[in-house]
Amino acid sequence: MALSHIQAAVLGSPIAHSKSPLLHAAGYEALGVTGWDYTRVELDEEAFDGWLQSRGFGWRGVSVTMPLKGAALASASWTDELAELTGAANTLVFATPEPDAPCAAWNTDIHGIAEALREAGTVSAPQVDILGAGASCASAIAALTSFDAQKVRIIARSETRAAGRLELVERLGMQAEFVPLAEWGSACDSTLVMSTLPGTVGESLHPCEELVAESALFDVVYAPWPSPLATRWFAAERGVIGGEAMLLHQAVEQLRLMTSLRSDEERTAWGLPNIDWDHATVVRVTAALRAALASA
Repeated sequence: MALSHIQAAVLGSPIAHSKSPLLHAAGYEALGVTGWDYTRVELDEEAFDGWLQSRGFGWRGVSVTMPLKGAALASASWTDELAELTGAANTLVFATPEPDAPCAAWNTDIHGIAEALREAGTVSAPQVDILGAGASCASAIAALTSFDAQKVRIIARSETRAAGRLELVERLGMQAEFVPLAEWGSACDSTLVMSTLPGTVGESLHPCEELVAESALFDVVYAPWPSPLATRWFAAERGVIGGEAMLLHQAVEQLRLMTSLRSDEERTAWGLPNIDWDHATVVRVTAALRAALASA
C-alpha cells in the first residue's frame, strides 16, 4: 500500500535561496505523483549526522548542497561511482521509509553540468579554466571528460587546497595546472571558463578583455543573477551559461533517482507507481521544470 505522505528536502547552509522546492514540486506534478512534500532544511556539517539519525518516518530522499556534500557521501551505505570519484554527493535516496533505512548516494551535479554545456551547444573544450577548488570544481572536472578536455587549469587561492582537484584532473587523463586566484585573468588558450565560486568573489576578479573575448563562461551561480563575472561576459557579447541550467538538469536526474524503484524491497516498502523514465518522460519533466523557473 502506498504511503499517504512522502517527505523529501534540500539540506544545506545557507538554504533560503534554494529553488529546489520549486523544481521538485513541478516535477511531481509532471509525473503525476501525489502525497510528496519537498522542503528546505537549514543544516551545517555539525548538525548533519544528528538530523539524519532523527529524521523520522517517510523520508524518501534529500538533495544536498554546500557544505554537506562530503558528509552526505560518508553517510551512505552505497555510493555511485561518480560520487566516489569526486568525493561529493548531492543526492541521498533511502531504501525504505524507516528512520534507520540505509541510503544510496549520487552526484547529479556532474549530469547537470554536462547537460547544461550540451544544451548551450558545447561540443568540445580542449582547455578549460576552473575557478575554485571545492566540491563543484570536482563535478566540473568529471563532466569535462565528455567534452574532449585535454588541459584543465585550477584557479584557486591555495595550491594545497587545489591538490586533490589537480590529482583528479590527472587521474582522468587530462593535463593539470594550478594558477593562483590573485594572478588569474590574463589571456590564455582556454576557450571555456567555469566558475564554481560564490558570486561575491567574482567582484574582485578582473579577467582581461582578450580572455573574455576568446572564451565562453559557465557560472554555477544562479542567485543573484547575473553574477559579476557573467556581467563581464554579457558585456562582451560572449556565451554565458548560468547556474540555473545546471540546477535544472541535476534536479531532473534527482527526481528520476527518487521516484525510480530499483529493488523488490523498495517496491514493497514504498508502494510507489512504476514510472517509466524513458526519453519522453525526461523531456516532459525537463519542460515542466524549465517553465517553473521561468515563472518564478
